Amino acid sequence: MGSGKTTVGRALAARLGRRYWDNDAELVARAGRTAAEVAAADGIDALHDLEASVLAAGLALPEPAVVAAPGSAALRRPSLGDAFVVWLRARPETLAARMAGGDRPELGVVESVDAERRPGFAALATYVVDTDGRTPEQVVEAIAERLRASRPFS
Repeated sequence: MGSGKTTVGRALAARLGRRYWDNDAELVARAGRTAAEVAAADGIDALHDLEASVLAAGLALPEPAVVAAPGSAALRRPSLGDAFVVWLRARPETLAARMAGGDRPELGVVESVDAERRPGFAALATYVVDTDGRTPEQVVEAIAERLRASRPFS
């Protein structure tokens, strides 16, 4: 939460002419409830199971897509095949500031979650983009440039 995966993912998909798969939105469409509602009613393990099945569906799309994975992927470290995985990394202070207001977590909670997930994100990532102090457009450009350099895209 707060890394920019929805904003950056949508913009990157548009730039590449690809479909955008938002794991959170797909989870709601399949479950008829938000992630928070699933966790409250069924428990965090059930939420993570559902997130994993939605992610697998996104990765199995027949056409290339930009898939915004859930944060729980860092905990479970699923097989992502040959996917080009981008970690939108930000300092906890940046994440907390982006999430300010409503029932968003406080800095201490963000720091704890970040510390727990950071090793998993690092293990899954093909490419890391530090988003602190960068606009979404700058992040998209960095990813697009890396993709051009690493793989032929049509």
